Amino acid sequence: MNSETWKTGKEEELKFWLGWLASKGKAYEGLRRLSDRFTFMIGNKKRVKIANLGAGPVCLIGDRRRDVKVKVISSDLLANEYRKLLKELNLKPANPVKRQDMAKLTYKDNSFDIVYCANALDHTLDPHKALLEMVRVCKPGGYIYLRHIAHEGQRHRYRDLHQWNIDMTEDGDCIFWNNDSRPQTDTFLLSDIYPGFTTTIEIIPKAALVTSFVQKNE
Repeated sequence: MNSETWKTGKEEELKFWLGWLASKGKAYEGLRRLSDRFTFMIGNKKRVKIANLGAGPVCLIGDRRRDVKVKVISSDLLANEYRKLLKELNLKPANPVKRQDMAKLTYKDNSFDIVYCANALDHTLDPHKALLEMVRVCKPGGYIYLRHIAHEGQRHRYRDLHQWNIDMTEDGDCIFWNNDSRPQTDTFLLSDIYPGFTTTIEIIPKAALVTSFVQKNE
């Protein structure tokens, strides 16, 4: 992705979120129940720290549970721009999104019980580096959980920030590639990053949803 593509894509992304926040943002000003998809990763823990990477302008996954002390740290590369949108709309989320580059996280090694990323890896300049960073900041025994629409680059004809494709392979691995991919260069598998990911695919209206997760070795 060149600088011009990134600039244009960023503008389109901000335009999308401005409309979304105008109609739905008020509901995300308060704390919300953490999504049930995290239950199996929490297990019997009484407190968990979750990195919500590529979160967008607000925390969409929820941030509280009655039985567990939950700390969600949401981040996005466009957090500063999103903050301006929130101010423009007079929205004040209880759990603000902070600026982080997924490929260069400032978090310490082994910091999080769960590292979560949804519909954001296809936007990154280098998902390979981003995934390595996820492994680095995940605690031993913790989980990395990915959730993305398949073939986003192709579906959007590589316009805006949708530059990468993600899909499940026939043998159950997960593959990443983009429009410029050449053998042994840009194309890579999740197993190249870290062994043991479980990948599933679910057909949803007009698309397919690819989910991958792994528990980091103790």
